[in-house]
Amino acid sequence: MAQACINGQNCNTASDGCGGTIPCGTCGGSTPDCISNICTCGSGKKVCSGVCTNTNTDNANCGNCSMFCDTGNGQSCTNGKCCTKQSGRSLIPGGGFDNSATLGNWGTGSGGTGYMWTNSDDADGCTASSGSIKFTAGVGGTITYCYRTGGSLSGTYHLGMKSKGNVGCNAGFGIDLPGDQPCQSSGGGMILGLVGPTGSSNWADNISQSGTAPAGTNNIFISCFEQGGGGSMDQIYLNAGAATGFGAP
Repeated sequence: MAQACINGQNCNTASDGCGGTIPCGTCGGSTPDCISNICTCGSGKKVCSGVCTNTNTDNANCGNCSMFCDTGNGQSCTNGKCCTKQSGRSLIPGGGFDNSATLGNWGTGSGGTGYMWTNSDDADGCTASSGSIKFTAGVGGTITYCYRTGGSLSGTYHLGMKSKGNVGCNAGFGIDLPGDQPCQSSGGGMILGLVGPTGSSNWADNISQSGTAPAGTNNIFISCFEQGGGGSMDQIYLNAGAATGFGAP
């Protein structure tokens, strides 16, 4: 029996040499997983503050110990990364650009040049399919979005996104006059203002903008464009009444 559980075999069972098995012990503490008769902190886990932690899913230790996800702003730990789920409140469908088809929601202010959907670069990088919109440097690519319901708009609206490089967005309230094409007139003025470029080489939250729709408003027109130097945009949102575009249903 003493020979059966040698060579570091300290958990599960081992052969007793006579056709049976004997227990070698149980695991716990910072090494709770028994793998090949050895107590350890298993694959995908790390010992954080004396506790074996699954850093693939732990919001307080995501990827590494003490790497906190901002759960209050909708982040959760997925595959060792703090991932942001776009809010269901967003009025822009597909603003996370999970596939190339989401570009079909947008018009193109530059004849369709200077930008492309890519799945090789994502603000979170948490799923294989999700992507972003990449703008080529110096081409001046522009994409536009028109939000309208067919009736009047009222209240406060918020616009924000994640980006890197030199990509910004303008947004304004508009009033479609008789005979106008939707979102061709901006009688309400550019109230929401510019969500300016971050200039960062890494993904970062842009400073969001907000404004209250003037009387008679029936559309919100958004234009996102490259401002020299190229860049990328992802997770764009337009919310009514709520400032954050991430996390909540």
